[in-house]
Amino acid sequence: MTQVFVFSDHEPLRIWKFDERADQITARVNQGLWESYLGYEAYPPSQSWQARQVGKAVLLTNPPSHRKFFRTSNSTRAIFRFFRRSFPA
Repeated sequence: MTQVFVFSDHEPLRIWKFDERADQITARVNQGLWESYLGYEAYPPSQSWQARQVGKAVLLTNPPSHRKFFRTSNSTRAIFRFFRRSFPA
């Protein structure tokens, strides 16, 4: 069971659980196959997502080019440290 944290520009944080390994979810989302996790109707086909595995959890975000929160390395490192402590491998 893998917890997936979805950070969207237009919606509040969502947390879902899937019966797949974190590395499989990360690989599929980064290959553009995010519809099986987020649904086909929820987002337009042009929407793109980036997955990052942190221990046994997966973080899904919109690409960082337009997200100030994930733009700095310090913010990203702080988030990864939090999730590594919360979800050890």
